[in-house]
Amino acid sequence: MTDQEAGMTIREQTVRRRLRDDFEYYAPRCLKIVTKTDEHGKSSIVPFSFNAAQKIIHREIEKMKAETGMVRVIILKGRQQGASTYTEGRFYWKTTNNPGQKTYILTHKAEATGNLFAMVDRYHKHAPEFVKPHVGKKNATMLEFDRMDSVYQVATAGSKGAGRSATLINVHGSEVAFWENAADHLAGMLQAVPFAAGTEVILESTALGVGNVFHKQWQMAVSGASDFRAIFIPWFIQEEYARPVPDDFDINGDKESVPDGELTEEDYQHTFKLTDEQIYWRRMKIMEMGGGEDGFYLFKQEYPATPDEAFQSSSRGSLLSRKFVMKARKSTVATEGPLIIGVDAAGDGESSDRTCFVRRRTRRIFGIQTFNKLNTMQIVSLLHKIIKQERPARVFIDVGGLGVGIFDRLIELEGTQGIVIPVNFGETANDPDRYVNRKAEMAWNLKEWIEDVGGANIPDDDEVQAELLSTPPDTPDSNQRRRLKPKAFVKKHYGKSPDIFDAACLTFALPIIGGGFSTGSSASDFDPMDFGGNMGGDIGSSHTDFDVF
Repeated sequence: MTDQEAGMTIREQTVRRRLRDDFEYYAPRCLKIVTKTDEHGKSSIVPFSFNAAQKIIHREIEKMKAETGMVRVIILKGRQQGASTYTEGRFYWKTTNNPGQKTYILTHKAEATGNLFAMVDRYHKHAPEFVKPHVGKKNATMLEFDRMDSVYQVATAGSKGAGRSATLINVHGSEVAFWENAADHLAGMLQAVPFAAGTEVILESTALGVGNVFHKQWQMAVSGASDFRAIFIPWFIQEEYARPVPDDFDINGDKESVPDGELTEEDYQHTFKLTDEQIYWRRMKIMEMGGGEDGFYLFKQEYPATPDEAFQSSSRGSLLSRKFVMKARKSTVATEGPLIIGVDAAGDGESSDRTCFVRRRTRRIFGIQTFNKLNTMQIVSLLHKIIKQERPARVFIDVGGLGVGIFDRLIELEGTQGIVIPVNFGETANDPDRYVNRKAEMAWNLKEWIEDVGGANIPDDDEVQAELLSTPPDTPDSNQRRRLKPKAFVKKHYGKSPDIFDAACLTFALPIIGGGFSTGSSASDFDPMDFGGNMGGDIGSSHTDFDVF
């Protein structure tokens, strides 16, 4: 008998123990949540009863706990299905009912951190007194239950080493796909949790394309290659995602009404066994999101019906079209023409981006290499070796940062003059009337290349796709010139530097005319199909991470 149970009747003790041991019983009796706003813009504070998605999450978590004694799950979610609400409630329940609980929540941005802590604070504020432990310390990110030696803490991904310092019992990674420095944060958090009974790690996120840390963790969980189990909840599980249909409503079976290769409304309804009310809700939500192809794919990201749909559709706003990138992954176009190499160089510091090399031969991008923590002389040595062995026609190096030192040293070496060309992303474009800088100009050339009717070929690789779809266009400047979102924006929303995209852009630094390079200032000189003869061999078709030293 615990101190809390002393003096209770047998019935009270039975209820108290069930509250301690059964979260589904505890939640509606002890926790309060804020409802979604209604049509009048109002919300209410109500008891926390599981919705359909939360029931599935709870069932899968309890099943794993019963089988292994611990919880390791990764949840791929749509919008407003309640995964975070469930996890925060579960961990408040565990932390306030068991001594020695160290609970840690990591979110993708400060606003989300504040929202989740406000949710926990609300749980504590409205909990019945007989289940509410004494609070020793409280601030904007922490609740300490001193008499139980338990603590509930939230933090934002971005600060170096978040989650590494303490031994943790419960970990919630919220919107993992959107974390800055996601790989480092996740590794640190997971190392802080003992592989022991009673520990729980719940990772959840909406998708952000393929190839990133969250996608890789999901793939490992699905394949059984990790300790995690995958949980996916399709949008149509939510009972509220339906609308009464108007009298003139008909299911659309016209293939011209959807993007190439996608399911019509009729096929979609049949595939997922949906009601007319659910289909009408989906149709109106697509219109709400802008309609057309953008609204169609945005719906698939925010309200996926399958995991593949979520990951493959989550590239909204990208300069490059997902449709053309996917097509290029499966293409087998010829590889004739001069070898061009784009080099996006980074440093060897702890927080440096990767150094990336991208090779292009006319209609094909291939031989992508990424390196971590190479210093200037290592990059110079590697590039000189590549130039001697592969005989590229041009090697374009970004000299906006570290690259200037690499260029200066490289052109002192034998066989590099006239081949190694400096490019500054921020300098004036060759066509300054259309583009705000060289990077924007190269990026739009890459876009034209991949969308050309002649076809294009890129490695059939998830990470390459993710990087190529990482960078969105910005609104034109006051002179209506094209420009890209700044790199800081991309890193914040994508979670890392788009090094492969940047290196691929560099292969379009100068247009090639009749087998030679043009230095003219007119973008009209650019003909993605006009190349000279073959110059050198082909070294492969996929990106690699290797150490030549």
